[in-house]
Amino acid sequence: MKRPLLALISILVIIASGVSIYLSQRSPTARVNLKPFEGVGQVGAESTSKLLNGSGRLVLVAYDAKSSPLEASVPAFTAELKKFPGLSVAATERVSMKMEEMAMPEMGLKATEYLRIVQKHGDADAIVSFVGGPSFPNQDYRQVPERRPKFVVLSGYTPQTKSLMQAGVVNLAIVPRFEPQKAEAEPKTAREWFERFFMVVTPANMDKLPDF
Repeated sequence: MKRPLLALISILVIIASGVSIYLSQRSPTARVNLKPFEGVGQVGAESTSKLLNGSGRLVLVAYDAKSSPLEASVPAFTAELKKFPGLSVAATERVSMKMEEMAMPEMGLKATEYLRIVQKHGDADAIVSFVGGPSFPNQDYRQVPERRPKFVVLSGYTPQTKSLMQAGVVNLAIVPRFEPQKAEAEPKTAREWFERFFMVVTPANMDKLPDF
């Protein structure tokens, strides 16, 4: 299968995941259920603690759009982080949210923005991104510094996710399930919603991600 078609399929998966989250639990007032995104934040904090063995300084990267459903993951992450006193947020970087860029195959954090943040916060232990993994043209990672903070993606799936993990640029990612899990009972807690729609991916199980 050609890469452009695979990229299109991955985008449709992302859109379908978001739509299914919305439609599967629509209320009469048509409000978006934020619990799946809160679950991303909670599980993300726990997974980041495991990645860093419970100790480290973090830099958060989030959209400059507080009304976005994705923003719900940020306060959920910082709240859950209180359970891990060895971790602390050293800084938060905000990036602009442009819908036209989010809909492109090379979506995610621009390579120039990634390199800027890595250079600025080179002493951090991990960068936690709520805007996606770094997007490098043609998957050329030669500009990535050898010594850098670990990189955690808590915001979904892009065509470059697997190659970024294979190259060691991304160390942990939370991505939408390509087939949401069926449950006998309706999810109630944020973590239950997370289990239905999302999964944690590390180098140990990255074979679950498709190739591009």
